Amino acid sequence: MLDRNIVEVIGKQDLLRMDVGDSVAAAARKMTDYHVGAMLVCEDGETCGIFTERDMLERVVAEGLPSDDTPLRDVMTPHPAAVAAGETVLDAIFAMREHRSRHLLVRDGEQIVGIVSVRDVLRSVVEDRMAEEQRLVDLWQGFPV
Repeated sequence: MLDRNIVEVIGKQDLLRMDVGDSVAAAARKMTDYHVGAMLVCEDGETCGIFTERDMLERVVAEGLPSDDTPLRDVMTPHPAAVAAGETVLDAIFAMREHRSRHLLVRDGEQIVGIVSVRDVLRSVVEDRMAEEQRLVDLWQGFPV
């Protein structure tokens, strides 16, 4: 259950990317269109941060900033925490706890191959638990009564 590889959990992702100068409003529309809670923020083609739903809530809405005029560079999370592609769900849980983060970059060497969220981790744990329960039911039903 918790020893599942993190890449198995997230699958292949087409990561959303926007420039540090793009507005929060544009990022929110893009995240909404693609039904994601986080996106990469880039400067000169290089990833320099992540922008999440939590960033929007705490750094934009709660501060009363205008989303049309606020650039991502002002409200993104710079240098986000990451896990290696070969790490497990348990490793991701500990990293999220340590960094107090709901999203982690997933790296394969220097390349970012995905973003894992607390939702992804929870979904994986629940799916594994349900599959385990079904195996037990199937096993029990095979015994004569």
